Amino acid sequence: MARDPGRPLRADAQRNREKILSAAVRVFAEEGLDAHLERIAKEAGVGTGTLYRNFPTRELLIEAAYRNELARLCDAAPELLAALPRARPCARGWATSWTTPTPSWAWRTRCGASSRRASIRTPRVTS
Repeated sequence: MARDPGRPLRADAQRNREKILSAAVRVFAEEGLDAHLERIAKEAGVGTGTLYRNFPTRELLIEAAYRNELARLCDAAPELLAALPRARPCARGWATSWTTPTPSWAWRTRCGASSRRASIRTPRVTS
């Protein structure tokens, strides 16, 4: 049975979803994106039915795990910046660019990068 997207998850269902995402990040990091989903369910302490009810396809689980980790990084940025008051302006600009609507290339311009395609590269996912 499909869940009504406008209705919030029950507390136990939300905990299960968070456990699945946490386990997925660990297992994907260890075994790659082709890891068995049954292992992720076991690692999370839930049944495979619970995993598939939350994430019907591998792609949806990978995307949700990625988005969850990115959200955690963005949530941590203000605290990290506050803990490093003397951080170099470029480092602060980079970290701030993850949490503000400023174009991602703006901090590189302020730091003297020669182009919008400065030395930041997205890691390649290989199978």
